[in-house]
Amino acid sequence: MARGFHVDVPSLQGIQNIDLWKRAINSALQLRGLTLYIEKGVPEPDGAHEKAQWEQDRAFINGILLKSIVDEIDVTGSMKASGWLPSEKDPKKTYDLIVKCVVFLNKSDMSYLLHDFTHMDRKNFYSLRSYMAKAHYLKERLRLAGYGLGESQGVAFVLWGLKNAHPDHHAGWIQKFDDGSLTWAALMTDLQDLSEMEPQYPRRRGPSASTGGM
Repeated sequence: MARGFHVDVPSLQGIQNIDLWKRAINSALQLRGLTLYIEKGVPEPDGAHEKAQWEQDRAFINGILLKSIVDEIDVTGSMKASGWLPSEKDPKKTYDLIVKCVVFLNKSDMSYLLHDFTHMDRKNFYSLRSYMAKAHYLKERLRLAGYGLGESQGVAFVLWGLKNAHPDHHAGWIQKFDDGSLTWAALMTDLQDLSEMEPQYPRRRGPSASTGGM
């Protein structure tokens, strides 16, 4: 029998919601008695009627899977690079490859994010505020990627990039860091106070409309 296609499965957003996505896929298939198709795979049956239902079930599951990754360009690109084709009819192969590619991409993302975090340098930023914003961004991205960044580790990364730009303050921060009293929040508060003492440069503006008149 034909199976209704409306299934409430969230769009995959990489590692951020992979667990929710897997639970939603499993629930949708469990309601229809189809979980074996992605858990173990279902071999082609012998009877004509059974084969027709088997093909319909596989197409139904593939439809759910493909619809859920249509906006995840990095995942689909990685899948195609692995030799996968959108015409693949076995939903288990598609499902397994989706999960594999998400994990692979997440590890790649974490490598880049960690590299950026450990190589931050205040001199490469327009202002201390922009340096702080980048630190917050990288810390949050690593959290979303599933990397268990300890507080002291994050503080150490930020301090490393401040050594040359703020040597006097850096010495005091290091002393607090060594005795365990410098938290992320405390460091960010100090940096915020310090940033307010930085000279504020006016933004560049385009040519005045009043210049060069007739």
